Amino acid sequence: MRIRPCPRCGAIAEHLAYHNRYTLKSGQMATVIRCKQRMGTFCDRYGAAFYDLKTPEEKVDCACASE
Repeated sequence: MRIRPCPRCGAIAEHLAYHNRYTLKSGQMATVIRCKQRMGTFCDRYGAAFYDLKTPEEKVDCACASE
């Protein structure tokens, strides 16, 4: 897995560490990264179109395709 820079402070990989992992409703795994510089965490999906979306991606794809 390639670690992106911290989206909030821009810290590079040497200041980031694996924190946790969890399973989404769709069955995909999401990784939580800890920023040692900012002392906070962010998800690897942060900034993506589906970040913090409660509706399954399949339903969104279906709704977008029908328009």
